[in-house]
Amino acid sequence: MASTLPILCLEEIFENLRDDLASLFSCVKLNRHWCKIAIKYLWCNPFRETTNGNILYSIKLMGLDDKKPLFPYFDYIREINYPILLSITNDYWNSKMILELIINRNNTRIIRLNIDQYKQCQHDDNDFQYLEINWMKFFDLPAASNSLSQLYSLTICNQNANEILEAIDNRFCPNLISELKIMIYPNRGDWDFDPRILEQVAMDINRLNSWIELRRFTVQFGNEIEEDALFGSDNFLLKLANCLPPVIMDSLCLAGPFAFSSENLETFFNITKTSFIKISLPRSTLIWDSVLEAFAKNTKGVLKELDIPLASKISMDALSKAKLAIPYINAPVLKEDPSWITNIFSDEENDFDDYDFDYGEEQFDDENRGSWSDDNKDDFFGAWK
Repeated sequence: MASTLPILCLEEIFENLRDDLASLFSCVKLNRHWCKIAIKYLWCNPFRETTNGNILYSIKLMGLDDKKPLFPYFDYIREINYPILLSITNDYWNSKMILELIINRNNTRIIRLNIDQYKQCQHDDNDFQYLEINWMKFFDLPAASNSLSQLYSLTICNQNANEILEAIDNRFCPNLISELKIMIYPNRGDWDFDPRILEQVAMDINRLNSWIELRRFTVQFGNEIEEDALFGSDNFLLKLANCLPPVIMDSLCLAGPFAFSSENLETFFNITKTSFIKISLPRSTLIWDSVLEAFAKNTKGVLKELDIPLASKISMDALSKAKLAIPYINAPVLKEDPSWITNIFSDEENDFDDYDFDYGEEQFDDENRGSWSDDNKDDFFGAWK
C-alpha cells in the first residue's frame, strides 16, 4: 500500500522528515518508488552531523571512474559547507582537485568527485541556496559563480567578509539574499580580542544598504571571545545604522558581548532607516533600565520582540513599562515576593511555569559558563536583601 502513495503525498512526508536522517534513510531502503524521491531530501544537505554516519552514508559517488552513479547526488545538494570541503582537500589551488566530503566525526566518506572533470557546479538545477564560507576562498572553485543565482542565505567570517561581499556585489545579484550572518573570530595567534576587528567589519558591511531583500542579519562572536563588555560597541552600532537597507527586517541579532549606551542606542534608531520586528542581544549582560527604555521608545510601531536573556541590571518597574511598548521581552525577571526562592535548590520537583525568571541556559551550563562564583550568588540573592 505504501508503495502506491502519490508522489505529492510522499514529498509531503519527506519534507516533514527533512531533519530526521535516520527516518529518511529508512525510506530510501523501502523500495524503488520511495527511494527515488527520498534520496533528494537525504542529499539536500549532506553536511549535517549525524551519530550514525557509517550506517546512513554507505553510498559512495566515485566521480573518477566511468561508472555512472544511480542518482545525480551532487545535483540534489542545496546547502554546502565549504570549510568541510577545504579541510579535506589536499591542494585547493589545483583545478583538478579531488574532494572528499566528510559528514561527521566518524569521517565517513560520502562523495568523491573531480570538479574540473564534471563541471557539476554548472548544472542547471544545481543552484545553492545556503552557503557557509569561513576562512577560505570559495570563489577559486571552478564554476562557483554559476551556482549562486538562487542564493538566499550566506554565512561568512570577519577574515573574508570584505572579499566575499565584494564578490557578491560585483559578480552576483545580492537582491535575492535575505539572510546574512557574519562570524567574528580573533586574529590567529592573538589571545585577546582586537577591537579593530569590529571596526573592519563595520567597513565591510557598508554595501549592505543595497541589499533590499535582506530580512535577517546576524553578527555572532566565536566562543573564544570571552570579554564581558566589548570595547567599541557603540561605534559599531552607529556605523551599522548607516549600513542596513531601508526595509522592515524580521531579525537583527548581535550575538556578542556588546555593551551599548542609551544615548547611542537612541542615535542609532534616529539614524537608521531600517525597522526591526525582533532584536536579539543573547550575550549582552550590561543592559540597564535606560537601555531598555531606549528600545521601548523606538519601536517604530514594528518591534514586537526583544531578546536579552542575560541582562542583569534591569528593574521590575522598567521591564513592566517596556512591555507596554514591546509585546514580548525575554529578560530576567526577579519576583517581588522572594518566598519561592527557597524551593529552587531543593531536590523536589518544581513547576516553574508561573515564574518569569530566566537567566538563559548558558548561566547554568557548567561546561560553558563554569559554576557560580560568589559574586554571582551575591547578585542573585541581593535582590531580596
